[in-house]
Amino acid sequence: MKYPSNIRKLFSVKKLLWRACRVQPNNIQLKNRYCQIQVECRRCLSTRKYELEREQHIIESGSTCNFYRYVNSKLLCSSGVGCLFDHNGLPVTQDSSKANIFNNYFASVCINDDGKLPCLLFHVRFLMTSVSIT
Repeated sequence: MKYPSNIRKLFSVKKLLWRACRVQPNNIQLKNRYCQIQVECRRCLSTRKYELEREQHIIESGSTCNFYRYVNSKLLCSSGVGCLFDHNGLPVTQDSSKANIFNNYFASVCINDDGKLPCLLFHVRFLMTSVSIT
């Protein structure tokens, strides 16, 4: 499991302080700083564990309301689509301009329908005469 960057940084500082404490075992300031970082690491790890358990509970709860609330809390841009850049490299923030950028892109990569049906290897041998929705 990959930890977030703040926890990885704390681990690296803790590692450096541990090495320094091994070189200078009588340095009280280094030992105190190491103990502070160790406490901070434990606090960050327990917070991370709580967040992961909360995420797992929300996903497994089956409540679509809680699930979408969680997903929306993780979105970086609350308006939906963040800032885009046009073909000149200029930022675009208006919704209509963003829609045009997406339209031009998808039109350039999608295929036009030529009206020809693909050749299918298997055919359905029965027809449904009626469908009842209750």
